[in-house]
Amino acid sequence: MNDIKCIVYGYNQMHHQNVCFLTFPKDSGPGCGMILDNQLIDGNNGIAGEVAYLPLFDFLKKREFDNSLENIIQVVATTIVMYNPHLLILTGENIKEDDLEAIQKGDLNYVPIHFMPSLKYQENCEDYYFQGLESQIIQRIQL
Repeated sequence: MNDIKCIVYGYNQMHHQNVCFLTFPKDSGPGCGMILDNQLIDGNNGIAGEVAYLPLFDFLKKREFDNSLENIIQVVATTIVMYNPHLLILTGENIKEDDLEAIQKGDLNYVPIHFMPSLKYQENCEDYYFQGLESQIIQRIQL
């Protein structure tokens, strides 16, 4: 389980609601974690949520992600269409709370307004990360 999946799992453990986290970290491509019906969406072999690998970004060849506002808007729009979350929380060093309005406005070029989730920004996810990590450890020990 990677860091964003720990964060989304911890958030669910603390708030007991479905949620989608999308991170734009400093030294990597964007990633996504989603809880739906109290289940982590992980995919067949864990690649679910690795949005940096979408063909439109060519991340696999470049090994870096262009964190321009337009690319961030496209990642958010793609995440909305793929997962259809009620709540989408954005985080990571390459995004700021002040970006939310521009992101939402830009996403309306790709996603009809009635499909737009609530967008929020979360600067510090440390508590969610440690809660998710602890919950996963306890769950695996009990198996």
